[in-house]
Amino acid sequence: AQAPADGYTLLLGETGLLLAPNMFASLPFDLKKSFAPVGYVAQIPMAFAVTNSFPAKTTQELIAALKASPGKYDYASPGVGTVQHLAFEQFKRVAGVDAQHVPYKGGTNFSPDLIAGRVQIAIMSSSVAVGLSRAGSARVIGVTSLGRSSNLPDVPAIADVIPDFDMSAR
Repeated sequence: AQAPADGYTLLLGETGLLLAPNMFASLPFDLKKSFAPVGYVAQIPMAFAVTNSFPAKTTQELIAALKASPGKYDYASPGVGTVQHLAFEQFKRVAGVDAQHVPYKGGTNFSPDLIAGRVQIAIMSSSVAVGLSRAGSARVIGVTSLGRSSNLPDVPAIADVIPDFDMSAR
């Protein structure tokens, strides 16, 4: 943020930097004045996974289960204000469902609780979801990109059920 605006210093940031002004009362920099976007480097879809004992096997069934029992189920995310947390909150809003947020400290800390069924649903990076899926530890039911993810090709996009639902990290 303090580097001269001479075009020689680049910051490779992630979505969290863009969320920071909305999450903290004050920051040591002004995002709009200190940085100028150049472009996207990558688009990384997130994934919804459920514990193996959860009745839903598809996004449609997840929505139906959450509508049938508002507030009954818990969903895990890597923490309050993370892109995963906000993406699931957007899902709840557009799908008209309710689930209780259980924030964890980091991207994989919730995995043991998801596997054991202490939380029924989790939103995570697709790379974490691949590991859980391959191990048979959890069922991945949807990705947050507009189409299928190359690392989870058998998992449908949530956008197949909720048109234009695109909550990929950029």
